[in-house]
Amino acid sequence: MNSVIRPWTIHRFGEIPSTMDTARDLLSEHAEGRYVVLAAQQTQGRGRHQRAWVSPMGNLYATLVVSVKNFETAPFFSYIAALSAQEVLASIVPEPVKVTLKWPNDLLLGSKKGGGILLELEQTPQGLMLLIGVGLNLIAHPEGTPYPATNLQAQGVSISVEEILPQLLKAFDHWQVLFEKEGFEPLRQDWLKHRDPAHAQMILKGYEQGSETSIKGMFHDLDTQGCLVLECVKATGEKELKKFSAGDVFFS
Repeated sequence: MNSVIRPWTIHRFGEIPSTMDTARDLLSEHAEGRYVVLAAQQTQGRGRHQRAWVSPMGNLYATLVVSVKNFETAPFFSYIAALSAQEVLASIVPEPVKVTLKWPNDLLLGSKKGGGILLELEQTPQGLMLLIGVGLNLIAHPEGTPYPATNLQAQGVSISVEEILPQLLKAFDHWQVLFEKEGFEPLRQDWLKHRDPAHAQMILKGYEQGSETSIKGMFHDLDTQGCLVLECVKATGEKELKKFSAGDVFFS
């Protein structure tokens, strides 16, 4: 794989509906990717499964766009983005607050949601382009979420979007190069090291497309393709390991 990293082109906006949508609109201008759409505020920000992403002024709302060789490579960029954000946040959040990760795409501050990642893949005449949405709660967080949320300011950290973005992009470049040189394994090991340890028991919902099914299990591993491996209990009482490539994790 090519490990030469080109500079990022950054497009800054005030209020826009969504950084993901604007990034998609700019695809024709950037045939090889490597650009960022940054917004001060979103009116129609979204997370996974088209859930609304509350977007007040002061938080980070960015979409990074890169080219990928194939569909199989794309999901690994969720880990590249998550590990990049984890690295940056961990360097500025004071003890004893831990910056941890929740599968498949959440960043936690003291086991509370502080950010998230969203991937959307686009086929263009030049090839596959991956849109990587990154939202970080710098000064505000939503209320009434499925599990508690928080923000950096509430953890005693004051940092602006313009200060944190260069750090995030630098970390992203590091993890992308490492992935291209050595594959997923070093990312997998680092993700496991930073997995939130306070919630080994979990409920996975929506792992079958279009289904509301859920399953309870204990975290067991992350496999070599980035799938979640849960230890589940059969109706007979026997334990079995199950792999999941999609779904939403809720702590139980």
